Amino acid sequence: MKNKQKFNVLIIISSLLFSVFLCEIIASKIFRIPSFYELELRYKIDGVKAFATGFYQKSNNFPIESKKNIDVIFEDALYYPFPSRVETDSLGYRNPEGHNKNAKTLIVGDSVVFGYGLPNSEIISSILESESGENVYNLSVSGWGPASYMKAVSDYSKDNAFSNLIIIYSLSNDDYNLGNSCWPELEMCKAPDDGPVTRSDMLSFSIYAPPNVLMTSLLKHSSIVYLTYSYFNKTPVQLFNQEYDFNSDPTDVSVTKALDSLSYLSKGHCVSKDDKDKISNIKSLIINGKFSDADRASYDLTKKLISQGCAPLVMGDSFSDPIKRKMNYTFVSRNNMSELMNEMNKKNMSEAPPRKENWCKFQCGELEKKEIFINWIKEASLQYNLSIFLLPPEYRIYESTEKLSHWLCEDPSIEFDCFDLRDEFFNYYAQNEDALFHDGPHLNKLGVNFLVDKIQKKIKE
Repeated sequence: MKNKQKFNVLIIISSLLFSVFLCEIIASKIFRIPSFYELELRYKIDGVKAFATGFYQKSNNFPIESKKNIDVIFEDALYYPFPSRVETDSLGYRNPEGHNKNAKTLIVGDSVVFGYGLPNSEIISSILESESGENVYNLSVSGWGPASYMKAVSDYSKDNAFSNLIIIYSLSNDDYNLGNSCWPELEMCKAPDDGPVTRSDMLSFSIYAPPNVLMTSLLKHSSIVYLTYSYFNKTPVQLFNQEYDFNSDPTDVSVTKALDSLSYLSKGHCVSKDDKDKISNIKSLIINGKFSDADRASYDLTKKLISQGCAPLVMGDSFSDPIKRKMNYTFVSRNNMSELMNEMNKKNMSEAPPRKENWCKFQCGELEKKEIFINWIKEASLQYNLSIFLLPPEYRIYESTEKLSHWLCEDPSIEFDCFDLRDEFFNYYAQNEDALFHDGPHLNKLGVNFLVDKIQKKIKE
């Protein structure tokens, strides 16, 4: 009897193992679901490939927040392919521990101020602190906007003293983020204080880096493991490693942009003959529809060029004559390839849940959210030496905005210092041969130094 039971158990176990093996074959060979090992993941955290940056998390107070007390080596293979150290303090912000106790200046913003893609020593607050000789506290998180700025400053000021308040307002997305934000105090037409700040476009935010065990053990070879993780974490299933028949897809505009970008790149002043051969190879891969291989080759070339200082300017995919003469376009090709592949994989992407209607109670009549923000700034300017700096969005950095204005700096009752830096950035990038803009929404070390110089100059006036 016992032998029969053992035999039955063995049969069940064997059947389960065979079923798993069969499912694995069906998933990988028939449905072509990738494994973690096969997937070209964008990020690296302490050398381990991941879906997400690894230092952000969901929050009960903000749309997103940074994890507390982290110390990781981070790399974004798409935008800036160099490892950088990211540390946060016990409050979850990118500062040395205890810095909040004696910081005279508070600087607030989103990923630009957080220093996405940069090591600790090259972020705005670190350089500003080094040049001013006074402690600067960085109160910034990627993905934040004006509503989060208001609540973060309010929370921070309850336990910490400071004299100077600097707000870096990014025209890439801060207007949009304010419009999509909600907080309980809106019912009373007031700025956020106690209640959480939420954003309609981030209500379903749930993508996090997989546990290291899935990336470093034998599990990384399983398509079923990847599919299961994707299902429970609502992660889009993107098949990056397939080769596509471009002739069957109508999105040839992205290919044309990429090829044009690479042609410009080959004319760069610091591009060698060997680099030109690599560029020709990338173009050939694109023409033959091998986009994944082209993206990988473009990544390798990008890293090589930047490491040797051969990237005078890198930004979006539209350019004006004043700066075409000194452009390098490798990142443009990479971005275009990513857009193209995302288009081709739309049928494999998990659809985002529909936007919730009437999710935010906002009954303030003629008073708009931007007026609440301005009123909050005016009140803050009575307590602190407050300055606001407007940064251009990447798609306008190559155009002069001399005749354009923005509501934040043009309010007729303005009582605070508001500096629109759009034209100054344009002139810098159009005229300075050392200018380097490695990623549309973010600044690298040279761009940060330029911004810090402007902040220092404006503060001293």
